[in-house]
Amino acid sequence: MHWGNILVSFGGAKRRILKNLPTTYSFPPVSPGQFPALDSAALDRYTREFEALGFTRLLDLSLVADSPIHPGNFCRLMVHSRNHCFAEITQFFPQRKAPLPLKCSIQSYLQEGWTIAFSDRKPQAASSLLRRPKAIAVSMPEASPSDLLASFLRMRDQVCIDLGISPLKDDTLEAYMAKVQRTACEMRDAVQQRNSALGLSQVYYRRFSLMKTRPEYVWLGDYPKVAEERKQGYAVAYGAKS
Repeated sequence: MHWGNILVSFGGAKRRILKNLPTTYSFPPVSPGQFPALDSAALDRYTREFEALGFTRLLDLSLVADSPIHPGNFCRLMVHSRNHCFAEITQFFPQRKAPLPLKCSIQSYLQEGWTIAFSDRKPQAASSLLRRPKAIAVSMPEASPSDLLASFLRMRDQVCIDLGISPLKDDTLEAYMAKVQRTACEMRDAVQQRNSALGLSQVYYRRFSLMKTRPEYVWLGDYPKVAEERKQGYAVAYGAKS
């Protein structure tokens, strides 16, 4: 989900942020009719475009958190069983504020705790506090679902090659829910540790030709460092055999 939205009303006080971060979620099924302000036209358009790309619907749900500031939301969860990735079509409804635009994201869970997500939503400034070392995230505002998927798959393939890992193939609703719960814990750890970007990030940003979006909309976490360490390890091992 678009975690930055839960921190929009807060500045930089770590203690206050931690107090209001969710620790657990429930996932009640919902219907579009329960949300009068839902952008139904955009929901239908996104749904058609994702279905044309091979995604199928899993469930319409709302993420309900044990946090007083978590906004109401509608999420249509879809899955691509061949590419092993989820798509979320989501709209948030903050209290006493206008609804946020309905947008989408594509995400995949990888081995060794890595995740990768692409979104067409412009990131909230507060989302930088929630960045995690193994959670690669790219925002491509206003990109079409087809462009988003193509960029996502291209980058995921390269990440898997560089790190020697593979996408997880559990495409069930249960797997999605379990990952959301784990992510809530990881978010709290991220705020406490305040992870910072690595110098290699710009190199990898250029490598993936992610010029359709801004550098500050790309979070690579520990991926560049781990990829370089793995590459150096191969070079040392190869040199020892020569």
